[in-house]
Amino acid sequence: MELTACLLESKFSRPLDRLYLYRRSGLGTLHFCRQHLHAHFKFDDDGASMLIPRLISKFRAKAARTFRQRRPNIISKTFASAAGNLNLQRDRIVLKKLNVDCGAGQDRPADSPRGKTEDKSLPAVYLCQVNEQVSCGACCGLYNVAGLSRPALETMLCERTAAFAQVPRNVQAIEDFQLKIERRLSRRRPFADFYHCPFTGLLGENGLRVGCLLHPQAPGNDGIDWRGLSYYGGMACRTYFCPSCRQLPQAYLQILGRSLDHWYPFGLIVTERRLLSAFFKEIENRIGRRVKAEDFPPESKAAAVLRKFAQLKIDWPHRRKNAPGPCNYFFENGEYPRPPVERAGDNIPSSPFEDILSELDSGFSSRQELFAAEAMLEGLFQSLSEALLF
Repeated sequence: MELTACLLESKFSRPLDRLYLYRRSGLGTLHFCRQHLHAHFKFDDDGASMLIPRLISKFRAKAARTFRQRRPNIISKTFASAAGNLNLQRDRIVLKKLNVDCGAGQDRPADSPRGKTEDKSLPAVYLCQVNEQVSCGACCGLYNVAGLSRPALETMLCERTAAFAQVPRNVQAIEDFQLKIERRLSRRRPFADFYHCPFTGLLGENGLRVGCLLHPQAPGNDGIDWRGLSYYGGMACRTYFCPSCRQLPQAYLQILGRSLDHWYPFGLIVTERRLLSAFFKEIENRIGRRVKAEDFPPESKAAAVLRKFAQLKIDWPHRRKNAPGPCNYFFENGEYPRPPVERAGDNIPSSPFEDILSELDSGFSSRQELFAAEAMLEGLFQSLSEALLF
């Protein structure tokens, strides 16, 4: 028996009781928050999307029991009309003995900014999948793990990807895998309320880039979109784009995609919207023009300097005590604001690189430490300016 139900009957008396069912359907959390949280609580999209997982956790058990008892098999016209222009065929649920297969649709290709569509709501530069070695999983909480390092994260993702390849593609097996990975993860995350998705793994022919193991194009999924089973839901996975995507100039994003050669530094630097803005504006002031993607061929000195800057952000020696490390909380909802530069005394002056130092989570116990940090940045700016001018 195969039943199609994209939205569930409104006989569930409380909207929150339907939250888990929305999530199971693949319509995801952002649609729910726009229809309920945004309307009733006046949250912006970032704030609402971060509240959703907490509500899921709170109401999941009750909603799951309701789901198993009632087994809705019709589409509510009321809620279907509220879905607007959503592709309902893509977001269908197939109910087979409560095994929910979120059907695959015409998702945009992983290596294309807009796929074959002309949807102007999508960003001009697609950062999630750039090439065979460069991609980003930061919004999935990729870097929000204890003891973050490139070798440790690569090992964890490699083992996770291999384990998921053995998982049967049905709801129970996938959810069991999710719980197993969650139990392994340390709860001492840099950002306690930022979820690390256990379905983030390695993709590509040689497993050289990060991506979603539930994506319809991921190995073993046979075109079926399982992202509706993820913590944030299928719609959030399809429609969320970070502030860098929306607010940074297109040239900056293209430069990063051309210059960086590995997913680990790419995801850590590309989400640093304010840091990148301050960095590129300093360079543009020095060379007297705007930077262009053509200024940064992959093998050029300019690209090499940018890679050094990305690595400096990861290994920054002047990071303040109690800083979360190289990862960052880039959702602009005020939950984890970056503090100003820490100074041990009033005799430590402000810096011409104050904005950059703040975004690097800097702290200084002496004037000498500050001057050493400024010298490191000045060296990078001089090298990059020379590469772009000559």
